[in-house]
Amino acid sequence: IIKEYAGGDKTRIAKITIEVNRDLREMSGMTAKQKAQDLGLRISNHHHVVKKLEEDDSLMKVLQKRGTRISAGLIRKARVADDLAWVCPYTGQRFEPVDLITRRVDKDHIVPRADRASDSLDSLVMTFSAINKWKGKRTAWQFVEQEQGKPVPDLPNLSIMSLSRYKQLV
Repeated sequence: IIKEYAGGDKTRIAKITIEVNRDLREMSGMTAKQKAQDLGLRISNHHHVVKKLEEDDSLMKVLQKRGTRISAGLIRKARVADDLAWVCPYTGQRFEPVDLITRRVDKDHIVPRADRASDSLDSLVMTFSAINKWKGKRTAWQFVEQEQGKPVPDLPNLSIMSLSRYKQLV
């Protein structure tokens, strides 16, 4: 890598991040049948999430008022939220599908995007926007470790869970 991208000069490289393609990593050594089953589960999850969004009256009213429809981006956020059982991983507080489009909650990178340039579903969580802003460029672990028990700015009825509870969650 250094030879090819830095002309062999190690001083030109501050940091190297190597991402292994998720499908390659997860499907390596799988049979065709196992790959088909995995794809079937992903498609099933997609349909489940779309159905949940379509059945949420509050969400549909806001979308109708805005003259928009369920988008791929909304489905992606909902898949992350669904993986978390619609609960903020930092406070344990539930949120609703409508919160995804009102910006009450937002995508957060578990490891800051600057340190791990990935937008894969498993690199994201959904959290309250105020928490995402507060967390900044810290990892999820660092954030909880440093802020546990503190009330959330702009949401004083919420506080960051303890590190021991966070450990159980993850």
